[in-house]
Amino acid sequence: MFDKKVIFTILVSMILATIIALYSSNKDKNELNKALFINKTYTKKKYDVIVAGDSRTYRGISSKIINNKLNLSVLNLGYSSAGFNKTLFDKIDEKISQKSKNKILILGITPFSLTAQASFNGHLKRLESLKKEEVLEYMYLFPVKSFYYSITPDDIRKLIIHKGSKNENYQQEYHINEGWIASWYLKPNEYAALKSYKKTFTDTKISNQIIENLYIKIQEWKKEGISVFGYIVPSSINMTELERNIGKFNQNKFIKGFIKVGGEWINIENKYISYDGSHLEKESAIHLSEEISSKILNNNIISKYDSTIKVNNIYNIDYIYKFETTFEKDTGLQIEKGKGILGSNAVFVDKKYNTFVLYKERLRKKGVKKISLEVCVLYKDKQSIANLICNIGGSITSFNSNYTCIPNKWCRLYLTVDFPEKITNADDITVLIKSKKGTKIYIDDFRLYML
Repeated sequence: MFDKKVIFTILVSMILATIIALYSSNKDKNELNKALFINKTYTKKKYDVIVAGDSRTYRGISSKIINNKLNLSVLNLGYSSAGFNKTLFDKIDEKISQKSKNKILILGITPFSLTAQASFNGHLKRLESLKKEEVLEYMYLFPVKSFYYSITPDDIRKLIIHKGSKNENYQQEYHINEGWIASWYLKPNEYAALKSYKKTFTDTKISNQIIENLYIKIQEWKKEGISVFGYIVPSSINMTELERNIGKFNQNKFIKGFIKVGGEWINIENKYISYDGSHLEKESAIHLSEEISSKILNNNIISKYDSTIKVNNIYNIDYIYKFETTFEKDTGLQIEKGKGILGSNAVFVDKKYNTFVLYKERLRKKGVKKISLEVCVLYKDKQSIANLICNIGGSITSFNSNYTCIPNKWCRLYLTVDFPEKITNADDITVLIKSKKGTKIYIDDFRLYML
């Protein structure tokens, strides 16, 4: 017979473990991440709709929302750093239901997904090489395993002190059956990912061969009765500029080719918020899923090829107030005719004027929540760097041109600033360009929007 004290201790321990498991939000993220990707990779279920792409897709699309809108089964088949080549194509073919009367494929296009580096599809290949025992563990035993996940004394202390709240800036929700990871920063930083992406597009380039192979595959899918929809996954305005300028992504050319081979294009019209400059935060992912599914449902897509097709720019800005100059007035700096954007005039800031005030005004605006700034810059060498700086009542925000510019080419800098709540009519807004001493940069076409 078991000792009553032992039985009592076991029962109390199980009750405590259950309570902690129910209230603790500190389950191992790596385990949840692994379960989600193993599930989408190895599930035997077939789906009416497959959404495919890289991390912007698996963080940016809720399968459940599309399912609710279209009344079709949906799987988010996004993978980290995924590329559109045979490896991903084969996985799509494996998961889509050939028996479905409404076979739909939604491709989330990013410039990186069309590069040679992405074509390695290392994340997907690693998942496909897992041992059978590990796959079975995460496919069938994970719900029980994760419920009674190991809890350390430190976890219990944090649970009591912080009442189960998450204190890390990076927040994630794992929707395992959807293949979607909702994510966000408690303190968003829309410039966080730019530096790494600039390095990425320095090391790898968009491949015309990969694009052509994708076009060929779209034609094959169409012959199989699969409707193929494409869309550019929204990120941030600075990322879009980086991908256009440094990544050399010709969006209009790609989309025209996509439609010409039988694909159908979804223009993304709404503005979305990226928490790191690359991926959409949770609420934006929800709204994007709603926009895509609504446009498919209402046939609000581009399906007929026309060489004059114009693609929407989701970053067109509505503004309360706009200030614009091409520096044709007397600025105190030298004006060089024909050196600016589209042949307009430009000024340069040299070692004598390494700080140049673009705009300064006493604040009297009411109802303003954000200020959006744009300016075009050009410099001659890789060592040159210019910062676009906004100072509102002593609150300073800046953006470094080195993220998005390359030498001898005009590029546009964008800076978005939240309007401080505690502001008075005595406060000023000052916008300036600051370059390194001894360098020379050209500036042109400055715009300020109060939103």
